[in-house]
Amino acid sequence: DCMKIAVEKRENALLSAYNTNTDKIKIARETRKNDLLSAWTIITTKERRAGINQAWIKCKQSIKSAQLELLNTRKSAWMQFETDRKQCNVSATGESETLEILPEAGQ
Repeated sequence: DCMKIAVEKRENALLSAYNTNTDKIKIARETRKNDLLSAWTIITTKERRAGINQAWIKCKQSIKSAQLELLNTRKSAWMQFETDRKQCNVSATGESETLEILPEAGQ
């Protein structure tokens, strides 16, 4: 039972981290869309290009930030799992964070 609790705790933390990451990327892309649409209302070419570039830069920064947060949260979940596993007096399970497939930062 101890390990089932540890696994459930880890998996819930990972699911939450991935859901948060997905939500943040959706927000970044929605913001980019809105910023691009606004930029295309600008009459002067120079200012319009600046608005378009800024929309893409802002989106890229938001996605990178979300990915970094995901990696840190994921690492914490696995570290906590290892602590919990040891408290359950169970030897290594063969599970590790390297088994997970991560989304790419530039998605």
